[in-house]
Amino acid sequence: MESDDVNTYTGVHARIEYANPSVRDNGFTSELIWLGPIDLKGNYVEMGWRKTGPNGNVKAYWAYYTDDGTFHFIDLGTINSAHDYRLEYHPDDDSYHAYLDNNEVQSSPVHLSSKGGWASAGGEVSDGVCDVHNAMGVNAFTNLTYKVNYQGSIGGYYSWSSQWLPIIQDYGYHFDVLNNNTSPDSFQNSGYNP
Repeated sequence: MESDDVNTYTGVHARIEYANPSVRDNGFTSELIWLGPIDLKGNYVEMGWRKTGPNGNVKAYWAYYTDDGTFHFIDLGTINSAHDYRLEYHPDDDSYHAYLDNNEVQSSPVHLSSKGGWASAGGEVSDGVCDVHNAMGVNAFTNLTYKVNYQGSIGGYYSWSSQWLPIIQDYGYHFDVLNNNTSPDSFQNSGYNP
């Protein structure tokens, strides 16, 4: 699910359910939220859970891509239940902030050239070296909210509702949004890397 292109999104939040799908070889599967420029090709932050194969644990994490294309992955520990994930861009300190269950998790400000802009939520999966695909399994996002044009503590988060577009990214993932009409601020997804 992605935000529209009318507003400048400065925050995204979701409660992401726990899942423990099978992962082969050295691939990974994850469920996460993103905040950054519209193309999400760099200068963005992401947060959620990830499992790496073949025998990895499901771990909460947050990460960011810098201007030079370096991926910084911050492990927040093994999980076995649903959690609240939130990312925000704060113009007052020109940095991104990450929160797990309402607790700020980064140890210092993360400054990127992007200033928020685009918000997304969904799943991601990679294949290892085998020809059998890794799968996301089925996972649920609930309480999806966003923040527009950050103004400190003034104004809060808004329900996902009609501001979000159900689309499939063009990165080669097969992505299904399941029972999308049951609630405007939640969805389930499943998929694999074809």
